[in-house]
Amino acid sequence: MSVTIILASCLIMILIKIICKKPANFPPGPPAIPILGSTPFLFGKGVEKFVSDKIASYGPVTGLYAGSYPFIMINDWKLAKSLFLTEEFSGRVNNYFTNWERCTDGVSLGVVFTEGARWTSQRNFIVKQLKSFGFGKKSLETVIWKEAKDIVEYILSLDDHLTIDSSLFSLPPLNVLWSMVAGQPFSRDDAEIKELLELNTFAFSSKSFMIALHAPWVRHVLPSLSGYSKMLSAVRGTKEKIREQIIEHEKVLDIDNPRDFIDMYLIEMKNNPDPEFNLEQLVMIGHDLMSAGSETVATTMNWVILFLALYPEVQEKCYQEILALGIQLDGSLTLTDKLNYCKATIAEVQRVSEVAVSSVQHRVIREVTLPTGHVIPEGTIAMTNIKKFLSDPKLWDRPELFLPQR
Repeated sequence: MSVTIILASCLIMILIKIICKKPANFPPGPPAIPILGSTPFLFGKGVEKFVSDKIASYGPVTGLYAGSYPFIMINDWKLAKSLFLTEEFSGRVNNYFTNWERCTDGVSLGVVFTEGARWTSQRNFIVKQLKSFGFGKKSLETVIWKEAKDIVEYILSLDDHLTIDSSLFSLPPLNVLWSMVAGQPFSRDDAEIKELLELNTFAFSSKSFMIALHAPWVRHVLPSLSGYSKMLSAVRGTKEKIREQIIEHEKVLDIDNPRDFIDMYLIEMKNNPDPEFNLEQLVMIGHDLMSAGSETVATTMNWVILFLALYPEVQEKCYQEILALGIQLDGSLTLTDKLNYCKATIAEVQRVSEVAVSSVQHRVIREVTLPTGHVIPEGTIAMTNIKKFLSDPKLWDRPELFLPQR
């Protein structure tokens, strides 16, 4: 090996060590290299890379790099709960993907990736208006029952062949939400909405989401292979669907008789001088509600079917609890009925199946010193290791077992 090669190799190693040197008192974790961060040293798919047993083995907090971003995974439940209640951990990821690909003009809109006064004003308005149209109230039971009966009838119509996937259950929860947002449900026969829901499932389940957030530069290199382009199709398609709904609402808007959330927002835009209430903001709010409003419920339902099939004794106990209340498929079930074992079964399914393995990314808005003594620099991305919390023997007795009675 020539002297030149040896010297060049040493120089490269020195540069990597300098560039990737972690901040002082940063939590322990896997090594990192420029551009790719710690990803080459992690194992698993998508977000699973960041919540593995290896990540949790570093202690209460693991420090690593997601692309070029300093990143921490909080593996201790009590610490995570306390930190995420602080203002320092209230920021959101803020980069090309959130400000230009999801939104326009370099400004992050909606509710999922906004922060500060913008997030507060929009979130408060959304919650207030959705409540006025039935969110969390008895009046919504009628809509829920209709969707429940529709999905039962659809399943029965399939005779002996039934494919269990996210497309089966993604529409009912979306329609419950959409009855408040836009006042009308989507049809299962709507090919466009079916495609959007499939793209949405891809965006939530693939590695593309983490790539888009932490390495948006892949749009220049591997947009198709990485799934980046496909995820953008989900974002743009959903936004276009929302715009169509808004245009239709504007044509027949009656200020004195608002029918749903979109009507209320359009009225607020006319009456409120706050520039934060604008058309693009409404589009992104609709996108966030539509994309997040169905996927978790649909995924949970898939797991419920699996576990009830694997544990027929649990299925029978749920059935007997329903029979004891005299409930039929006629809309007689209410939010006040105490189906405690059924609720416990759903909760245990979500725990064991790990429907969500981590939280939405937060951004540290100023330097923080943790109770562990570690220093977290401003701009660090923080997530909580929900996968660890749901299987931690310190929090659960025999966590590997499926036990609704726990």
